[in-house]
Amino acid sequence: DLCALGSHALADLEIGAAGEEEGEGLLELTADLGRLTGLTRLKIEANDGVDALPPALGGLTGLRVLSLAMCPVSALPAELARCTALTSLALTWNAPGGGPDLPPDLSPLAALRRVDLSDCSLRRAPPALATLPALAALDLSGNPLTSPDWWPVAFGSRAGSGGGAPPALAVLRCIDTHISALPPHLGACPLRVLDVSECRLADLPPDLGRAGRTLQALRVRGNRLTGVPALLAALPALVEADVSYQTGPGGFQVGLSLAACVRGMPGLKRLDLRQAGGG
Repeated sequence: DLCALGSHALADLEIGAAGEEEGEGLLELTADLGRLTGLTRLKIEANDGVDALPPALGGLTGLRVLSLAMCPVSALPAELARCTALTSLALTWNAPGGGPDLPPDLSPLAALRRVDLSDCSLRRAPPALATLPALAALDLSGNPLTSPDWWPVAFGSRAGSGGGAPPALAVLRCIDTHISALPPHLGACPLRVLDVSECRLADLPPDLGRAGRTLQALRVRGNRLTGVPALLAALPALVEADVSYQTGPGGFQVGLSLAACVRGMPGLKRLDLRQAGGG
């Protein structure tokens, strides 16, 4: 009974399963949640009893971090948009039937910078992400992003977003997602980290070179590239590049362009070109 906690001063609440026995640690959230108005961090993990959040969630206007991991939450209430102090939303390992539904309009969440939707069985990223004005870090790893429109085209509707690019996106992780192409206009983002390891990419689009002044880490391990991407020479800010263990047809060729690429990356500290078979 959350009401029993009865404290407006309670700022940090974590709820998790107490053990492996059936029924242990289970909790059903009720409207009492909205009475904990001092909460700034709510973290619920491995709790089969939490399959929905009550509309009273909107009363937590000071909530900064909301994390729901390994819960069968299939949708978040529209009232989430009233949590205007929210900076981080994590829904990893939720709703194995197809991922949690987000409210269609999250534009009031002007402080929300980090969203983690990894391992949620998503076939496409929720369109609501395109309504977040300050989205800076997005993790879609572990989702079978097989839909042709897996990237929200609505990103391009925001003024100054450069086509389909979130204007503040600095970190994008899409590890093991089955994608065969990067989103259009991604180079228009102020990217610092791009991790698309273990996907199905056969090349990198020239547009990514537009992020050359900001991109510091590029990880494309375990894709289908056939050689060192010429694009690397257009990324002078790179500190780390991982192009290891490619599985493209015909093998992987380092090529004579390697020296030119390295000269174009004066700050490069780590370059991984290892291939299967010791290449």
